Amino acid sequence: MAAAAPVVLDISSIDGSANQAMNYVSGGTNAGQTSNWTFSYTIPSGNNQGILTGDYTLSVTASDNNTPIFTDTATMNDFTVNNIAPTITDALENSNNPLTITTLPTTITITADIIDQNGHNVSDDDLSNPGFVRAVIPAGLNSGSPNNATMYDDGATGGDTAAYDGKFTYTHTIPVGTLTGNYTITVRARDKSGTEDTFNIIIIVN
Repeated sequence: MAAAAPVVLDISSIDGSANQAMNYVSGGTNAGQTSNWTFSYTIPSGNNQGILTGDYTLSVTASDNNTPIFTDTATMNDFTVNNIAPTITDALENSNNPLTITTLPTTITITADIIDQNGHNVSDDDLSNPGFVRAVIPAGLNSGSPNNATMYDDGATGGDTAAYDGKFTYTHTIPVGTLTGNYTITVRARDKSGTEDTFNIIIIVN
């Protein structure tokens, strides 16, 4: 059986390994001698839960002949992550915003261009809360019932035509009987860090 690493680091609280071997740098390796060990780690941005601002505890354990002889912990207090919100640059391609509707029923395609600078995925294969892209359809445009519709970037669902190009799509039909007036459809893009951007589409029914 392979010998355990003499010095290991537990960085599981920040999406690392719970048993990360550290690298020997210098110093003695015999009893009573001081030695130096190091390990460099880059906190990932596109992780499963999102590393958020807060306090995180790390621990290091030194062993002798596979027997732990010393464990110490360190806390990163007020660790700050610059979570940049995703940006919606457009949400109604090839159409004017405000969009005027004169014939009912009318089908509109909402296509949101989304950029997520720090990689906290908002893609539709990652839609578990808190990451999502949705079009909030008001009740007046949906036969009296509001609709919090999921938008997709898979090249197949909701009218989307190209997979994973940063364009999220939802197709909606404004029904017969919709009253004249101004309506707002809000596109929401939230990444897994919990930061969010919104974009409003104005629909005018004449």
